[in-house]
Amino acid sequence: MTGTATALHGDKPSIRRPTNDPFIVMTSGSVKPDSEARKYIRSHVMRGKNRKRVSRKENFPIGSWINNQEGQEAPRHTISDIPRSLAPDVALVNYAADIKPEMMELVFKWFTSLKQAIYPVEVCMEPDLDTSQWVSYLAYDKAYIYSVLFTTRAFFDYIRDQTIGREAIAYLQNSLEFLRLNLADRDAQTSDSTIAVVLSLALMSDLVGDSESAEAHLKGLSQMVKLRGGINALRSNSQLQKKVCRTDLQFSLSTGKRPVFFTDNNMSWSPFIAKEKKQSSKSTMHQAYPRSLDQRLLNVWLDLQEFSRSANIAFQTGRKIPGSLFQEAVTSALYRLIALQHDQGDTTPVQDTIMRLGMLAFSTTTFLQIQGLPADNNKDLSAKARTFLQLPQTVGQQQFGTEAREEFLKLKLWFLFVAYITILSRLEDEELIVANVAETVTSLGLSSWPGVREVLLDHMWIDWLDFCRSKAQALLVKALAWGSKAP
Repeated sequence: MTGTATALHGDKPSIRRPTNDPFIVMTSGSVKPDSEARKYIRSHVMRGKNRKRVSRKENFPIGSWINNQEGQEAPRHTISDIPRSLAPDVALVNYAADIKPEMMELVFKWFTSLKQAIYPVEVCMEPDLDTSQWVSYLAYDKAYIYSVLFTTRAFFDYIRDQTIGREAIAYLQNSLEFLRLNLADRDAQTSDSTIAVVLSLALMSDLVGDSESAEAHLKGLSQMVKLRGGINALRSNSQLQKKVCRTDLQFSLSTGKRPVFFTDNNMSWSPFIAKEKKQSSKSTMHQAYPRSLDQRLLNVWLDLQEFSRSANIAFQTGRKIPGSLFQEAVTSALYRLIALQHDQGDTTPVQDTIMRLGMLAFSTTTFLQIQGLPADNNKDLSAKARTFLQLPQTVGQQQFGTEAREEFLKLKLWFLFVAYITILSRLEDEELIVANVAETVTSLGLSSWPGVREVLLDHMWIDWLDFCRSKAQALLVKALAWGSKAP
């Protein structure tokens, strides 16, 4: 786990203090926030507390895919307007290490702006409604304190100039030093706080492109979880459990390697969100490809369609998707899609390939893209989509009748828009995608955004994400212009 210390060292060691900090309530002469700062925090904590609660009839039977639990009635807080607490009062913690004002500032950022960057704020409410467990680690685990400082400082360094400064490296070295002490202590070596340290180091290493260190940390994480009794043994700390899965998935999507957890022989392939009546009926996809479509793939498709529909309804009614549903839906979909990616060979029908790549792109970037990092951070997935688009456009289409061919073209159009917004955002990809979109909309007789939008919504589309809508509309304008110039 020591490789990160050297691998992450950038060419620019100096640290420039950000001029527009998302959340600074520190005074220069005190570690604790002053009275005005505390008032500011309390005002955010109280936001929305007096709003009307939603009827429990609207709750989702979410259960837990990770723990192989059937759908149950959701907790009281599901699709509701639960307020986001801006930050716990971490200044009151009796820290296990000496904390300077500038270090406290980073801790505040960890519990505010950085945590919000990890999840698309518009889609779901803050998933960590109760942060007390993470705050408690600060009181007794020095390795955790320095991992928080390293991750926060390194994140802002990296999004600023793609390098990691000396201050972050110093925090990393301290975290690794105290982590070794934890691992040598039988009581601490597999504790929740130690696992939290290792998964933070693994995730940050992967995000900055240090795959070797990320893999080393992930292997260590896997051993720790095994010693605890497996991933299900973490269910008493569901937030930690989901973060472990997230780190595992992120590394797999970045490198193309199999995930550590949930291999295809120990996961459920049944629909997780989609209702029984919906999955038993013949979907549009099943009608178009009655004999060739992989049922496992169709189940994931139905789940993500249902989640997309729920997100759009939640926005239209002024509510938020519950964090538990958000994370379970993404986790279940991604593990199943990655397993299919390794299971399906070169003879996979073209529509299966488009569906799988499109859903991976839709899930990883619409739901998991960390704000501030490049959209094509999932390099292996981007490469697979790029290779697929470079194939002759008639591949696999000869088998379709007229109706199936139209459905395939709509599926392809959806894939092109999702790929452009998410995993194929390079300039060199644009000409290929624009040409494909121009050809496809012409074949479908579409010439305006409302018609294209209807196709996207019929598949899966978060209609109100501004960055999705603006990029999609810009792509259509370019495609229509390209089509008008084509011979």
